[in-house]
This record gives sequence, structure tokens and C-alpha cells, in this order.
Amino acid sequence: MYGQAMEAILQDPGVDILICLVFWSPPGIEDDLLDIIAQQVRQTEKPVLVFTTYGLFTDWYLLEFWKRGVVGYSSIERTVRAARFLVERRMQLERFARESEGAPPSFPSSKKKTVRSSLRRVFQQWLRGLREPGKPDEYEVKELLKRVGIPIPQGIRLEVERVGSSSSDSRLSSNSRQKEGGLKGRPEDVRATLAEEISFPVVVKVCGSPYLHKTEVQGVRVGVEEPDWEGVVRDFRQRFPGASLLVEEQVDFLLPEILLGGIEDSQFGMALVAGAGGVLTEVYRDVSSRLCPLTSIEANQMLTELRIRPLFEGFRGLPFDREGLVRLLVRFSELLASAEGLVSQVDLNPVVFSKTRGWVVLDAKVILAG
Repeated sequence: MYGQAMEAILQDPGVDILICLVFWSPPGIEDDLLDIIAQQVRQTEKPVLVFTTYGLFTDWYLLEFWKRGVVGYSSIERTVRAARFLVERRMQLERFARESEGAPPSFPSSKKKTVRSSLRRVFQQWLRGLREPGKPDEYEVKELLKRVGIPIPQGIRLEVERVGSSSSDSRLSSNSRQKEGGLKGRPEDVRATLAEEISFPVVVKVCGSPYLHKTEVQGVRVGVEEPDWEGVVRDFRQRFPGASLLVEEQVDFLLPEILLGGIEDSQFGMALVAGAGGVLTEVYRDVSSRLCPLTSIEANQMLTELRIRPLFEGFRGLPFDREGLVRLLVRFSELLASAEGLVSQVDLNPVVFSKTRGWVVLDAKVILAG
């Protein structure tokens, strides 16, 4: 009877998914029910899930279902959640198929492998050039992004070292220049030369692997004007002795801020996360994720899944460049895919939109594998 009931329900065109509630205590329920359910699962293309619980024997029955190719859970909450994910996946596949109609063909696999191989060589070369092996600072991470075509603010890393006993003396060198020696002198001597490199106002950050979360240690000053330069440098030197400074152009941008992140999963490889960013990322919890690398269609789907998606669809006339963000997502996903096995986490937060610069990565960090 149980098998016949399942068959009748699964043949109903109004049923898309079936959850079987299997309990072994009512009279007449035998172990052959395992095979009955498994047989119906094999005969249908519709997803079937099982919720079962039987005290100490629950795990045994779940294992027996699994051996027969049937997915089972001991929690009704997990069963329903799994059903929801299956429905959402089907909806995504259908939307992908619709949006793919008439779309240009994607690169052949050989082209994708060539791009990934090229980016991996860039990444490995970047690793060999780190000042502190295994611990890239923000300046170095942004140099990597710049190499692969991801926009960053114009910036200079200044090395600050104590010289003698005078608290006012320091040596500052710029890694943005290729000339030997770079910028040197006391803060007041550097100011004029700095103004030639980057126009004021500027953003000043503490730069170094120990300072991944700069906001929490008050390691960021924005809107620094030329008259304030000397005082800001001295303040940072006193609070972060021996640390480098990252001085960048101040980018005017529109809210909201966007988060782009990458994390390596031991089973599935590199995954990309996109969502509402800034210092309130944990509060918003508005994110979407995909495995790398992405196609432009997948990147568009990620933006559509966010609660802030109206901002990318012309909300109140805001001039956000959706296609530019899609291109950034695709390029970032290619970089992540090329770095598989070499990094455990990458955070670009915030990524902002400037009317004059387009999408720009304001803060970035990389945690290497191992």
C-alpha cells in the first residue's frame, strides 16, 4: 500500500517534491519499507526526501536509506530546508536556461584553462615577491589586484623607521616608484613630494599583516588635508611603531558598499561571495555565493538574489554600473579559481562605485593557505 500511495502521489502533476514521514512504531511497518521507498525513488524524476526517527536505531535506518540512494534526515527542520534548497536550485537552473537563450557562447574549455593558467603564474610570481613570506599586507594585495585588472585607488606605501633618538625624524620610501631610493625625509619634507603623487585629501592607513582589521584599532584616517599631514603621520608612528603607512587617494562614492569575498572549500574548491558590505556586513547578512569561476550570467544572478538589487536596477535614478560590477565579479572569480590551493580566504570590502572611477576596491586582504 505504501508503495502504491507514493506512486500515485508522484504521478500527480501538481506535486513537484515529496517528503516521506517514516516512523517504525505503528503496526504493520516492516523493514522492507526501505526497499519499497527506494524503488519508487528510482522510478521517478521528482526529488524524494525522507524524515525518520526511531530512537537508538535512527542512524542505522538513515544509513540503510543512504545505501539505497535515498536522502534521509532525522530532523524535520533539516528535511524541509533541504527541500527548499532543491526547489531554489531548480528555479535557478530554469532561469539560467531562459537567460542563456540567444546569449553568446562561452569560451571553450581550452580558453578557460589558458586564462586560469596565466593568472596562476601571475599569482605565484606575486607570492615570491612578498616582503614577509606568507603574510601579504594591503598594499601588496592591491598590487596583485592591479596586475589582473581589478581597479584600486592610487596609493603609496610609506616606510616609517626611527632614526637616532629624535622622535621627529623618520624615513619614508615609496614602493609606487621604480626609482631607487623612493621618497625619503621627515614627514614635513615628504608632504610636498606626496602632493605630486596623490592629490589631497588622502586616506592614511596602517599597513601590515598584524593589522587586518584596521577599523577596530583605529588604523584609518580619511579626509586628511595637506596641513594635517605631519600630525597624522606622527600619530600613526606613535600608535603603530615600526608599521608601514598606506596613503591613498580619497575616492568619492555612492552607497551602499559592496562585499566581495572568496573562500576555499575542501570539497568544492574556491567559492565567491557577494553582498552588502562595509563595516556592517555581519548586520546586513545579505549575500549570495557561487563556485568559481563565474560566467556573466551567474554573476548577474548573484546580484538579482540580493535584497539590495533595486540599487542595480535604477532605483531613484542611481547611476550604478551593473555591467561593470558583473565584469568585476567574473574577473575576481577567475583570480580565485587560479589561486585554488594557495589561499584560504580573500576579502574585498568595501567595493564602491564612483561616478568618475567606476567600481573600485577600497580595502583588500588575503589569507594564504597553510
